[in-house]
Amino acid sequence: MQRLLPQPAGRPAGQVVHPGSVPEPQELPQVFLKTLILRNIPCRISLRQLEHAVDGLGFAHRYDFLYLVEGVTKIEASGSAPNRGYGFINFHTAADARAFAEAFEGYRFEGSNSHKRGAAEPARVQGME
Repeated sequence: MQRLLPQPAGRPAGQVVHPGSVPEPQELPQVFLKTLILRNIPCRISLRQLEHAVDGLGFAHRYDFLYLVEGVTKIEASGSAPNRGYGFINFHTAADARAFAEAFEGYRFEGSNSHKRGAAEPARVQGME
């Protein structure tokens, strides 16, 4: 027997959800957000290399914030901390954010032996405040 469960906002009333099932992903909002989380960044990529990649994709001067989350241990040979594989970028316009997300999808960092491919999506928290 199927039973109706309370529906999250945006889900049509009366839609059947089976207990324990995974809800379908929500569609991207009509207004694309300007702050993105960047995922799948190889751990040895520096902030400077990330900035070079963003600019190289044609987005120089189109963002006002770029942050790469650093790791806690040092890589002995270089003396620098590895990153945690993700970062954040805030664009001046939602159109630039959307275009960058598309351009960064599947991106492979030059000089990296990592098999990771870049991905970007709207960040949960928007803006720099």
